[in-house]
Amino acid sequence: MSSNDDERPSAPAAPRRGRVWITVLVCALIFGFGGVVGAGITAIRAGRQARAALEHPDLLPVRVAHRLRGRLDLDDAQERQVEEIVRRHYPAIQQARERLLADLDPELDAIGSEIAALLAPDRARRFQERFEIFRDELLPRRLAPRRGGR
Repeated sequence: MSSNDDERPSAPAAPRRGRVWITVLVCALIFGFGGVVGAGITAIRAGRQARAALEHPDLLPVRVAHRLRGRLDLDDAQERQVEEIVRRHYPAIQQARERLLADLDPELDAIGSEIAALLAPDRARRFQERFEIFRDELLPRRLAPRRGGR
């Protein structure tokens, strides 16, 4: 054997097939978890924004005008006009919302009662507690006159 053979770099060893799949699996899991976390954060943020908008309806005209200013490149005068238009129509929107809530609340009562009737008493109680949480998220009590005046 000559000295040149000893100095020649050897080709890198091919990775073992099992390790390649582990790497691919780990990468896929990291990517998947990143997507889940991103979707969760987006949902939480959207929910908070929606709840804030529902809890502070008086700010809706300002928010709409500000958002349209950014998206449509409105000047100050146009932004004020948009705000005034939304403010002028907002009472009719509120009335429509109140009518919707008046129709929706009894239907939700019926759904909750019918499902609870299918369950054993302990499970029915747990269901009703969870259903109330769902209703509060769907229709915050501050906004909707609810059953029993709550």
